[in-house]
Amino acid sequence: MDYVNFKGEGISPMERYNGQGWGLLQVLLEMESQTAERPALMNFREAAARVLTRRAENAENPIEKERWLSGWLKRLETYREPAQMKSPA
Repeated sequence: MDYVNFKGEGISPMERYNGQGWGLLQVLLEMESQTAERPALMNFREAAARVLTRRAENAENPIEKERWLSGWLKRLETYREPAQMKSPA
């Protein structure tokens, strides 16, 4: 849900640079198949990083790549699996 609030659903024509979007739809389409070694949340983070990097590279305003991209990628790193709690012995 955070990603939608952060970068949109990806269905609006206004969410495009050079015909390429950066919303949730584009991230989901960019995701690879899930495996036990590559859980869905990891795939989501990696796909979102590729989509946002592409957005920054397509942007006319260089601030997106020079300043904003690093913050966007840092935010994606907060999308982690919760730590497994150990059972009391």
